[in-house]
Amino acid sequence: ELENVRSQVAAMGGAPGGSGGGSESGGGIVDSIKGALGLGGGGDDGVSEEELDAAERLVQEYADELQAHLEDVGKWEQVRVAYAE
Repeated sequence: ELENVRSQVAAMGGAPGGSGGGSESGGGIVDSIKGALGLGGGGDDGVSEEELDAAERLVQEYADELQAHLEDVGKWEQVRVAYAE
């Protein structure tokens, strides 16, 4: 479970030494979700650039909402500290 949280935190810019969020898809939850949706792995898999962009936007929106929720309930800093350990 902690690894799942770490992946989510890293994807939202909460990694130790990180400098913020963004739409980078170099790993973490974005790649996990893309893989689960069959959008990862490279090569010509029949997914249009438009579909991929839409999926990445959806994942980023989810990550932003999750972070906002965790901040609202006072858990964001706890998640960041747990990840750093």
